[in-house]
Amino acid sequence: MKTYREYQFQDSLKKNNKLHLILVEGPWDKIDIDIIGSLLVTEQGNRYIVICIDYMMKWAEAKSLSNKSARQIA
Repeated sequence: MKTYREYQFQDSLKKNNKLHLILVEGPWDKIDIDIIGSLLVTEQGNRYIVICIDYMMKWAEAKSLSNKSARQIA
């Protein structure tokens, strides 16, 4: 049975991986939102974390959630 490390290194490096600039015109112009979980349940009944990061300022906001429904995230 192959280990994770063997799968990770089975292909050769690709030389055409170019970086592309992400153009941002101002604060909160482009953001990234991610949900982490399911985690251990807290005393308040939360088991998820939603994170929002602004591309320009690198500002991050996080909020704990009891579930990952759209109503909870808003």
